Amino acid sequence: MMFGGLAAMAGYVGDTFVLAQALVMMGAIAGFLVWNYPRGKVFLGDAGAYFLGFMYAELSIQLVARNPGISAWFVIALAAYPIVETLYSMYRRRFVLRTASMQPDAGHLHSLILRQIALREKARYLGRANARVAPRLWAHVALCLGGAMLLHGNTPALIGLTLLYAACYVAYYRSLAKSAAWEAWLERPSVTQIGVS
Repeated sequence: MMFGGLAAMAGYVGDTFVLAQALVMMGAIAGFLVWNYPRGKVFLGDAGAYFLGFMYAELSIQLVARNPGISAWFVIALAAYPIVETLYSMYRRRFVLRTASMQPDAGHLHSLILRQIALREKARYLGRANARVAPRLWAHVALCLGGAMLLHGNTPALIGLTLLYAACYVAYYRSLAKSAAWEAWLERPSVTQIGVS
């Protein structure tokens, strides 16, 4: 969806270079999604995730540098979900859990949503519950995408949108984390074994 936002904006301003590369990235990711959803068969891993992040950053810089009518905050608002998730996870680990900020854990938003779905549906197989997590996260990205597209040239509004999303994310995260079963969930061996962190 984020590369789709870059492609749509590049098409809107007539930037065929960024448009072509964003479409290629969308095709590659769509192929990965078709192969892996709803049951994962291939692990993207750090190398794949870092490559996607690099390509998003590179195309974002190209789009903003080549098209002065697009605010630099467009690409930040478009990527608000992963940016806020990363910053909040670092804050949570360092100041709430008092561990290293880069220490992996099972406390990401997707892990909380997985726990909520699994407990509500009493899912014995976490793969079924896991397949229902992704659409909920797609909704986060879709909200950021819609707002960023509408406000693409309005820097103050894009900053406000990003801050509003961050506040909503934190409120939603905290409401999920307050569940009475949270501590028991983190201690389940299956959580660490399937690597949902």
